[in-house]
Amino acid sequence: MLSFDSTSFISDFLKEIDTELDVVAQHGVEYMIYEIGKNMNQDRIGGRTEWKQNVIEAIKCRGKIQGLEVIKEFGLIDPDELTLHQAFLVNYGTGQTTDTNHPYMQDYMNSPYYDTTRNNMVVNTRPNERIYDYNTGGWTQGKSKTKTSLPQLYQYPTHFFENALVYLNQEFENAIKNVLENFDFSKYLVSSVK
Repeated sequence: MLSFDSTSFISDFLKEIDTELDVVAQHGVEYMIYEIGKNMNQDRIGGRTEWKQNVIEAIKCRGKIQGLEVIKEFGLIDPDELTLHQAFLVNYGTGQTTDTNHPYMQDYMNSPYYDTTRNNMVVNTRPNERIYDYNTGGWTQGKSKTKTSLPQLYQYPTHFFENALVYLNQEFENAIKNVLENFDFSKYLVSSVK
């Protein structure tokens, strides 16, 4: 009589998958850090290299968690609210170079974070208005005396999330394929004939 040891099979198979996904998650962390870092030299006067560094540190911290847990939680990043805002701006850009074709743009434009008087996404001073300070994570009162356009304050979008997901999609497929092709299913066939 031939039977299949499904309990051992499931346990061992999931361990193999988890091991492969740990590697994929680490590649994802490295890839996102690369995507952010390669754009640091494009920062202008208003570019926020420190935001990029904060996001990189959050990604590195998150990368220490097991791959499967990281993937389940999607973000590949475990930021506080401030770092999340900074990651958003690093990903989609700021000022007139902002990528406005993303699924969160309308939410941003309807939020208190957005200055409705902006023209072509150019950053303005906001005299006597409450503004969100993306460096401290708090609201403050605008200190300028007049409203002025500041076209020099921008940073290009990195699209590190989207680029990493495209990259990781193939990595996931390869990891699963690798386990399926190399896993020894025959070890779990049990014969009761002696």
